[in-house]
Amino acid sequence: MPHLPPAVADVLRSIAHVLDAVAERAGWHRPAQLVRIDALPCSPDEQVQFAVQPLPPGVHPLTALAGYIADPACVGLGVVAEGRAYDPEAAAGRGSLGTVRVVELVARDGTRVSALRRRHGELRVEAPPPTAPAGELTQALARALGVTLVDGRPAAAVDCEVGGGSWGRGGGGDGRRGAS
Repeated sequence: MPHLPPAVADVLRSIAHVLDAVAERAGWHRPAQLVRIDALPCSPDEQVQFAVQPLPPGVHPLTALAGYIADPACVGLGVVAEGRAYDPEAAAGRGSLGTVRVVELVARDGTRVSALRRRHGELRVEAPPPTAPAGELTQALARALGVTLVDGRPAAAVDCEVGGGSWGRGGGGDGRRGAS
């Protein structure tokens, strides 16, 4: 029986678990990180290839992603970040879930995975259905990949290179899609 390639969502879930485990070991109160996925396995013998780039302290991931376009070799992007979460169902002022870490990953085919860990809590990972609404961070990652998500919001850009290259404005492109 031939080996089938792993589903993209399963691979993204695995990446989310690895990224969260590394962040747990490093501790809380760390700057956000951008994640670039360069290869997804096509067989059980192949490995995922990804890189992580910490953002400067105080730089929000949406600011870092604004206006960027991923080069064609990039098969997915993500963010690892901390913040405060609130339960929209709770009464005003009583809905804080406290400090959380999120891992948000989007593949070029539109598959996405979200992971959330409360401080001192368990990791929750889910792959929302394609019809589920996407938040601003997911939309920014999708725009950077040129992916239009089902909820119809627009798509635009991240110019990022791995290993000695740059992550950020002016780092290898002229601002147009796929430029190098």
